[in-house]
Amino acid sequence: MSEITTKPKSSQELIVLDDTVLNTVLEQLSEGKTLASIKKEGTLPISLKKFYEYLNQDQNKELKAKFESCRKIGIQNIVDHLLDVYQADINSETLDPNLISWI
Repeated sequence: MSEITTKPKSSQELIVLDDTVLNTVLEQLSEGKTLASIKKEGTLPISLKKFYEYLNQDQNKELKAKFESCRKIGIQNIVDHLLDVYQADINSETLDPNLISWI
């Protein structure tokens, strides 16, 4: 993968995202987290606007494809969780507390 570099504003330092950060973002997207929540947690140290601008640059087509693929996987994970919720036997004494928490 590549690094994200943005031009510094007057008193700001140059922002760089290394492969570790990008891989963490992609992994969390695959788990069903939103990019906004990943940013809020501090994993993504640049604004969402800058990140989307970076993804839309011609030289980042491969990263953008991975990003979109991870988002699709994340949506599939959310759907799986929702199906588990809707198919759960709410009368069962063995209802998973983690499932209730997720609801």
